[in-house]
Parts: sequence; structure tokens; C-alpha cells
Amino acid sequence: MFFKGRTCTATQARQSGTSTRNRMGGGESNMIRDFFRRVHINALTLREEHGQTMAEYGVVLAVITIGAVGVFTLLAGSITGAINSVRSHLPGAP
Repeated sequence: MFFKGRTCTATQARQSGTSTRNRMGGGESNMIRDFFRRVHINALTLREEHGQTMAEYGVVLAVITIGAVGVFTLLAGSITGAINSVRSHLPGAP
């Protein structure tokens, strides 16, 4: 429903059930007002968001990246030791 000076959500507009014919005079102006009311409701419907946004995916990716870098930093000494151990057992290694 379209109110003067304030907006409502698309869900509120659908649940109101009040037709424009009951609130305004009939005729051509009623058709125009009804058209713009429907455009307004459709615009509100398109704005409703469900699920994750790109910003939320970005935050999740940043947290995973920071965690992976932290784990690799903590394990760097052990990883280097394991690689050197394997290299020493390979034939022809320096």
C-alpha cells in the first residue's frame, strides 16, 4: 500500500488488501494512482533480499584466507623440516 510521505514493505502492501477504489475517487485518476501503486509494490518486491550477498561471501573468504595464512605460518618450521628430510632420502640429493 502506498502512503503519503512514507513507504511500506512489499509484504505489508500485499497483506493490506485495501483496494485503491475504496480510498480514492473512481475514473482515470484512480487508474493512474493504481498503476503507480503497483509499480511501487513491484519495486519493493525487487529490493527484498534472500540469501547471502557478495559482501558476506567476501567476509567468509577473508576469514578463510587469514586462517590458512596463520596455519601455514605456524607450521612453516615443521613443513620445512619434513621437506628437507624427504630431500635427504632421495638419491642424488645435494
